[in-house]
Amino acid sequence: MKIRCDRMDLVDRLSAILGIVSANSPKPILGDFLLSAEAGNLTVEATDLEITGRIVVHKVEVARDGQLALPSVRLLAILKEISEDYVEIEALEDIPGAELNSSGFRFKILGHDPAEFPRAQTTEGAHSISLRRDRFHQSLRRVSVASSRDPTRFQLNGVFAEIVGGQIQFTATDGKRLTHDKFKLAEDAGIEVSAIIPNQAVDVLLKVLSSPLVNDEKILLEFKEKHISVKTEDAIVISTLIDGMYPDYHIVFPQGTKTRAKGKRSDLLTAARSASLTTDKQTSTVLFKISADGLLVESNAKNIGESHVHVPLELDGDPLDIRFNPVFFIEALRTFDEDDVLLEFTGSEKPVTLKGSQNYVHLVMPLVT
Repeated sequence: MKIRCDRMDLVDRLSAILGIVSANSPKPILGDFLLSAEAGNLTVEATDLEITGRIVVHKVEVARDGQLALPSVRLLAILKEISEDYVEIEALEDIPGAELNSSGFRFKILGHDPAEFPRAQTTEGAHSISLRRDRFHQSLRRVSVASSRDPTRFQLNGVFAEIVGGQIQFTATDGKRLTHDKFKLAEDAGIEVSAIIPNQAVDVLLKVLSSPLVNDEKILLEFKEKHISVKTEDAIVISTLIDGMYPDYHIVFPQGTKTRAKGKRSDLLTAARSASLTTDKQTSTVLFKISADGLLVESNAKNIGESHVHVPLELDGDPLDIRFNPVFFIEALRTFDEDDVLLEFTGSEKPVTLKGSQNYVHLVMPLVT
């Protein structure tokens, strides 16, 4: 194999799938990128046996077809150190590995036999739907912030995806907050499926789909038994699904709203961030005092100080005092793109519901003293 390619184009595409690489695997080949040159095209691939990502490199000249399996972290680090625009990569003759050449730079890097690289799970025969890339990415980004990272709660360690009634829904929760988003499908294919997409796959998808290298308007989402895949013109991510039943999240949605308050997202975010500056790990709490005069956000911590921040609000309903972990409230506000955010309360010990102009909702549990 011998190629000449745009260095930064290769760096960007390798970086997009680096999160898949298994750094501590007992199989060294799983720590590699697989580079495949064929018929004038170059693809790069990574897998940890649970998730596989493959992406096409466009700015490349293929002098000789072939494959290379090279250590991912080392290869990427070398490419980032080279200052020239282009790099030549040529397979070594006698042992697995490659030589990298650029003006003033010459590296020899050892790798593994590319024939040992695991083959990706096929998704032939899967249920498939076409979605807008930007809307799919927006939903995953908004919802995934609430997914659990606790390894003992494996069924919550991902985003729950459902296709039902001609729409797609995403849900995530870690027990302290819950996010939910949905949107209608352009074409109702009559498919009804549900799946728990693991956090690692969601993280990779968010990076791949937000990359300027992937600008497709549409993606193809495929479900097959225990796997899911997302395809664009230049990339594919295939992941094993979490095996288990997702809890019935519908029972968490509050009933009987007593207080509604509308405010500017930027004002609420500034107030929550400011109040968090006078909290510590032992007193990680801020008090929201909601009244006809607006919102007063207060916090205080021994040996640190206190804060009082006023925010104008449009109030509909009863005044309310409620406490939150400021981190959860800040992360919730950051998921909204709208200028105005609606807060709905059913009591000081019930979750607050944050809403924007779309179907996305974010629930945050209060701190009860």
